Amino acid sequence: MCPSIFAANSSTLVNVCVSSVVTFNGFNFAEWKEQVEYQLGIQDLDQFILEENTPAPSEDDIAEERVTRKTWDRSNRLGLKFIRTTITANTKSMSLEIHYAKEF
Repeated sequence: MCPSIFAANSSTLVNVCVSSVVTFNGFNFAEWKEQVEYQLGIQDLDQFILEENTPAPSEDDIAEERVTRKTWDRSNRLGLKFIRTTITANTKSMSLEIHYAKEF
């Protein structure tokens, strides 16, 4: 089980969380997906799953929209990295062109 986000620094937390997820090998998708979604959820990095991607904010957008987009971008970027660290090397090579975590 992944420790509380308040119990460790972020790099330690991510390492512990990644190591607690079963590696996706092409045959264990349901178990892997459930564990990834859980770990991303408790780290508050699952916004890319819960919300659709929005266009990049313009200068005219209100501050709240810019913060929402920034949060979504961070969720997508870190979620994608988290996912890539939990899949086998042969699966990883097929995913290099994927830029949105939700595509996984």
